[in-house]
Amino acid sequence: MLLGVVLIIILFSNRVMLLKRFSVDRIKNFRHSKIIYQFAVNIDKSEHFKIGRTDSIIDLIVLHRSYSGQVDAMESKKNKLELVEDESSVKKQCLSNKSSPSSGADQECQSYWDEDTSTSVLVYKYMGGGKPNSKIASFDFDGTLVKVKSGAKFPRDGSDWLLFNNKIPSLIQKFGETHRFVIFSNQMGVSTGAMKVNNVKERVEGCLNKIGVPCTAFFALERNPYRKPSPGMLTLFQESFNDGISVDKPVSFYVGDAAGRKTAFNKDHSSSDLEFAVNAELPFSTPEQFMAGARPRKVDRSALLGLKR
Repeated sequence: MLLGVVLIIILFSNRVMLLKRFSVDRIKNFRHSKIIYQFAVNIDKSEHFKIGRTDSIIDLIVLHRSYSGQVDAMESKKNKLELVEDESSVKKQCLSNKSSPSSGADQECQSYWDEDTSTSVLVYKYMGGGKPNSKIASFDFDGTLVKVKSGAKFPRDGSDWLLFNNKIPSLIQKFGETHRFVIFSNQMGVSTGAMKVNNVKERVEGCLNKIGVPCTAFFALERNPYRKPSPGMLTLFQESFNDGISVDKPVSFYVGDAAGRKTAFNKDHSSSDLEFAVNAELPFSTPEQFMAGARPRKVDRSALLGLKR
């Protein structure tokens, strides 16, 4: 924004709509110049850019805001198109893995949302949710599978996310050969109004399309026995989403970022993920340990003493 104001002042003080001091390549390097750079390229794709004559600063501001809005709309549309393309590609791959594709096989590859009103848990079955399995590879969502793209404390919208690490798809695909991929996440911001449920859904769908492994994801929306650190979501999974098959806990695991760490490098907001793993009797690791290839380990309850809650 500051660069934009400076440019406007320079342009109108000289009354000449030609800026020769900065080439397009140099403008690209400015932190706040994305809109200005794109505007310049569209006006004139030569080495230097020109902004046509305008009658007043108001006209230029209106033009700039209009173009900014177009860029935002174009980026949003691009993200949605990529989401549809990713989902289509993954579904085709799912169907190709079926020995005899049929209407039943197509249903197994469908992705859909559901909410258990009795528990206030939002459930997403991605590509059918995966086959029942006694072994699960389970994860938290925010801060573990994804991070906030904008750098803000909380995501601004449904497109405000990036994979936590580019290794995630290959690592989960590897575990997907032997384990069922599951997500257990707290999303109480939906109930408090801090986060729109559609934004949560868009971020989850985008992330899972990038990973490309069937998944059943649980999101606790209220402060109740299903919210971590209580093991309610795991119980719900075993009783209603795994054909009654109990989880073989010693060979399963849970990965989460809320581990109560208070180091110079990690200042966790809580210890709810670590406590969840202890309460659920699942081996645990942090995202950093998981990415480094460390084996999740069982944590003794005594380790919770003094942790940040």
